Formats: sequence, C-alpha cells, structure tokens
Amino acid sequence: MTFRNYKIDNIKCPIIRFVLNSMPVKYMFAKAQQYGYFDNYRKFEFNAETVTLITGGANGLGSEIVKLLLTKPSKKIIIVDVVPPIPDYLNNPKVLFLKCDISDEKQVKHLYKKVISDFGYISVLINNAGKTTIETIFTTDDNQIDNVININFLGAYYLTTLFLPHLLERMSGCVVNVSSILGETTPARLATYGASKATLTAFHKLLTDHIARIPCCHVNTILVCPGKLETKMFEVVSTPSKVLAPDVDPAKLSVDIIKAVESNNRCIIRRPYYTNLLPVYNTLDWPFVWMIKHMSGMNKVTAL
Repeated sequence: MTFRNYKIDNIKCPIIRFVLNSMPVKYMFAKAQQYGYFDNYRKFEFNAETVTLITGGANGLGSEIVKLLLTKPSKKIIIVDVVPPIPDYLNNPKVLFLKCDISDEKQVKHLYKKVISDFGYISVLINNAGKTTIETIFTTDDNQIDNVININFLGAYYLTTLFLPHLLERMSGCVVNVSSILGETTPARLATYGASKATLTAFHKLLTDHIARIPCCHVNTILVCPGKLETKMFEVVSTPSKVLAPDVDPAKLSVDIIKAVESNNRCIIRRPYYTNLLPVYNTLDWPFVWMIKHMSGMNKVTAL
C-alpha cells in the first residue's frame, strides 16, 4: 500500500484518526500528496533506456562510479573528461567517452547539443569533475582562480541548467553534485577550492528547493560532501589523523552515491563520520574554530 492510496479511516486508533482528520493535518497531507512528496519513496530503476552523464569519470571517484554503473542496466554511460578513461571502459559498448573541458562554456554547449542530438535526453547527471590548487590567497594568480572556479562550479552550473529542462520534461531522473566539506571549513592555502565548493553547495540547495516546488516531479537531487578522498587530487596532502579524520575510500563512497540515486530520496551524503558534526562546528566562534583546526592539524598539512 502506497502513501498516495493510504486512507486515514483505515487507522484503528481513534485518537490518531481524530488528529489526522483535523483540518490542518488533512490540509498538509493533501498538499504533500499534490506535490508528490510521498511518491519520492518510489525507487529509481536503472533500465535499458537509462542514459547517465558523468564528468571527471576517467579516474578517481568518477572511475569508481562508472565501474558500478556498468553493473546496472543502461542504454549509455557518457564519460566527460579531458583525458580518456581506462581501456576497459573505452572498449565497453555501453560507454561513450566525450572529451570536453567543462570550464569552457562553448565546449559545454557543444557537448550538450551532441548528447541531445544523439540520445534526446539524459536520465542521471553526475557533476563530479574537480580541480584544486594549494596556494594562499595572495599567491594564487588569476588564471588559477578562474580554472578552479570554472571547473568546480561553473562547469556543473552550465551542465545542470542545460540538461535540467529535459529532466523536468520527463519528470524523472537525478542530479548529483559532488562538493566537499572544504566548502564548509577550509584549511590553509585552499581558499579558492573551498570557495568553489561552497558555491556549488549553495547552488545545489537552491536547485533542490526549485525542483521541490514542482508538483509530482520525481527529479531527485543528491549532494555529496566527503572529507579527503584517497585520490590523486590530494595525494600531496597527508592525513593528520587516521583515527579522527580518516581518508574516504572512493569505492565505498561510489556505492553510497548509487544507492542514493536508486532510493530516489533527496539527501546529503557526508563521509566519513566526523563530517556530520560540521553543522555544529560552523556555529562556533572563531577562537574555538582556530583551536579545532590547530589541534586537528588540518592547516599544517596544507602548508606546503
């Protein structure tokens, strides 16, 4: 029995039945049904018509996500990157590699036209591509700032705004934005990277709010905010504490992402455990923040 077909009169307890039959509750219940909130519990199913587009899918977390996608039914998995993926992916008929620098708006628009021309739609958009630079705000030149911001935020923004109308037209699908906890608390010499991820997080929240207002829309949104990943991007940065702040295994994180896509529930994925404490951490005054950063060693490991 689904929530949409559920009847209050079927509840045996008279007190609960009375409360639910009260006008405010009935109004809220009816509005929730109207906007399809209960339908979001319906699972998203990968099938023979599923087209998934993932940026930065050639290596790191993106490569692990592609590995899992290949175990699911699909029409095509489109890998967007500046370098080709491993030969196993290139030789797979389910995979299409499209070389594109998502920091270039013209290339992104050309990519969009090709995908829509060839397939007409996409089912899942995974904005995973990212780049960093370890410099202070005084030593980071304009080209480095532009490059990091364009890849980490503007690329995801371009792709989402271009493909979203097609997702909304089909009234189903998923948008995954891979951000970072460094968008909420940024260590030394990573100001540009932190700013780009903070902007992506803010954009994702606005996107989620916009989609949530559309009645009976099953386009899901997932925000991924991991700690330090075991990837090449931060291989020069050592982990200050394997116990307090362990590295995130991209293979395990990819499993969480695909499960979230299939569950069709809007959510924020935070890994590892300590990232769930950030909402509390962000309410602290600067002396306590400084103390935590000093004790954790997060500033020291990026002071290269």
